[in-house]
Order: sequence, then structure tokens, then C-alpha cells
Amino acid sequence: MKKLAFLIILFQYGCAIQPSTKTEKNINIINDEHDIYSSQYIGNINCTIRANNETVQKNIATCKSILITEAEQLNADIIHIFKEENCLKDNSIKCAASSAVNMSARAYIDQ
Repeated sequence: MKKLAFLIILFQYGCAIQPSTKTEKNINIINDEHDIYSSQYIGNINCTIRANNETVQKNIATCKSILITEAEQLNADIIHIFKEENCLKDNSIKCAASSAVNMSARAYIDQ
């Protein structure tokens, strides 16, 4: 039993000291409109995507695909892009718009 406990402690210690190969980065989605919910034509709303200190302005309908493209260029694994529970099932543009208001996508960038 003591050997088993020693092996478990050794295993946990060994795993803990391994250096991480990924760095956590934030890809921020920032909306330029003050009141996105009152807009009748969401397709015209622009969002700002910042990744690697570069700013890209795109139509809100393409924010999700652009964000994925940005992440792929950074060799990133997207953990969470949009809060799906806040999305309207019948309107993907409104879904993206409502999620982009206060969403920051977390990505792990390979070093």
C-alpha cells in the first residue's frame, strides 16, 4: 500500500512539473454598435475581431467564420467561440450578433 501511495505521488509530481507547450491567448470580439438588440437589420452591424494585435472589421454575419480563420492562422484551438445557449435557433446572424456583444473567445496558441 505504501508503494502504491508513493507511485501515485510520484506520478502526480511528474505530471505537474512537465512544461506546458501552449500559451493561453484571448481573441476578443468587440461590437461597434452601442445597442445591438434594437437594430432591425443585424446584417449591417460590424464587429471588431482582434487577434495577434491585428484588427479586422467584418460584417457580424461572418464574425464566427472569420474568427475561426484567424484562429487557424494562429494554430489555435478554439475552446469556446459563441455561447450557444444564448443563440436563437432560427436566426444564425442574430445568434452571432447577440453572442458577440460580450464574448471573448479563449484560444490556446501552440508555441
